[in-house]
Amino acid sequence: MKKLILLILPILLLLQACEKSAPVNAPELLTFSFEKANNYSLPEDIIFENLESPHLEYATPFPLHTNIFKATFTVSEGCIVTVNDVVQESGKTSNDFSSAVEYTVTNANGEKKVYTVSLSVNYRNMTGLPILFINTNGGKPVADKENWVAGEYSIMGADGEYILENNELEIRGRGNTTWQNPKKPYALKLGKKTELFGMPKHKRWVLLAAYNDKSLIRTDLAFHLAQNYSNLRWKQGGQLLEVVLNGQYLGNYYLCEHIKIDENRIPDGYIIEVDYRAKEANGDIFFKSKLSQLNFVIKDPEVAKGSAEYLYAENYINTCEQYLKNMDSANYMKYIDLENMVDWYLNSELTKNPDSGFFLSVYMNISADGKLYMGPLWDYDLSFGNQVYDDGAGSDNGYTGFTIRNGDRSKIWLPAMFNNPAFIAMLKEKMRVIAANEAEIMAFIDKRHQELKKSALHNDRRWYLMCPYGSSNETILNAYGSQITYIKEWLHGRIQWLATNIEAL
Repeated sequence: MKKLILLILPILLLLQACEKSAPVNAPELLTFSFEKANNYSLPEDIIFENLESPHLEYATPFPLHTNIFKATFTVSEGCIVTVNDVVQESGKTSNDFSSAVEYTVTNANGEKKVYTVSLSVNYRNMTGLPILFINTNGGKPVADKENWVAGEYSIMGADGEYILENNELEIRGRGNTTWQNPKKPYALKLGKKTELFGMPKHKRWVLLAAYNDKSLIRTDLAFHLAQNYSNLRWKQGGQLLEVVLNGQYLGNYYLCEHIKIDENRIPDGYIIEVDYRAKEANGDIFFKSKLSQLNFVIKDPEVAKGSAEYLYAENYINTCEQYLKNMDSANYMKYIDLENMVDWYLNSELTKNPDSGFFLSVYMNISADGKLYMGPLWDYDLSFGNQVYDDGAGSDNGYTGFTIRNGDRSKIWLPAMFNNPAFIAMLKEKMRVIAANEAEIMAFIDKRHQELKKSALHNDRRWYLMCPYGSSNETILNAYGSQITYIKEWLHGRIQWLATNIEAL
């Protein structure tokens, strides 16, 4: 009997202990978030409010610049959290959210609850700018400037409604030094001719990245000056917008018309570019002129070296340069449209664009009527006091000086112009118009500033062009505002200096 009592007693004590132990909690997430403090690419905390559902979905009102995030969470006491059997530490463990992530909460009894966490972006009305979505077939990357990659594009308007959806296109890289930057420029070839943002129908378009232009507006501003204060033969248009490639936000871009011979672009003739870097090894079809020794690349139409078309262009430029060197206005004006030369020169000098000193991206159009028209304009990311490196163009960031006129590479083309009374008279007249409209130009800059605030914020969070990683929204916006202030102050000084010194010619 005594042995039986001794046997029963431990069992009773064990049962009592079990009755007194705390119950096992259900496996549940109590809180779940992505804190800015642990995820510096985020402009603000992401907090999931409703945790009753096992499907946790959050659409951010801002772009996600990475797919890697650290979650902060709390769970019921005694529970652990795993992802793919890896134990998670709140605020420390990173996961890839390019697709949904399953968080498994397990209690002491081995009971489990799975939460599926998804992150996406609500792009509607994100920055107030249109958004160009490009999806390549199979998500194939755009890796070089030579090979076109097929895909589709859609455009969401500034109002959040789609303008175009699921249209065919091809995309490839473009640019020279700009292609080496982290933020890449691209060339687009649409499946069919399409009107975009009021610009005439065409297949070929360009996405400029403005990596060297922290203001994001220099090309747009140069085009605005041309549109409103010149009679250039062709004044291309452009549109500031956001670009999302294969679901990845790429930032602010400038969509503009590609330079081509076409009824909706440059209507006829030859397009020639002065480019010091031209090489036959790169496939460039070019000739070096006899007098200036500049490289003249025949960009459009396609011609064969030594063909009749090639020899015509070569002879045309050599003859023109000979008349210019001789100051023979009676003959060179048979070739050069004088007002066009004034407009091109004034835009180049006003913007103090280093490339325009017959260095590179200096375009000319030998028209079907036998006249040479300077332009169209191109490559303005280093203009308006933004020469971020000395590449031999002989410019600087100050607003004084006749930089384009006095450049070493301009020695054949511009001295004859400044020896021509008709050129000087027209130059003075057009400069007076610009000076009289300085208030309108500044108002245009202010308008762009207001339109681009949100875009500049997200663009900088993507590329850190103005501020270091992890900077606050206020810091970035203040830095962007200082860029706009700099351009306005610089351009005011430039207008005043040119107005005074051109009038004195």
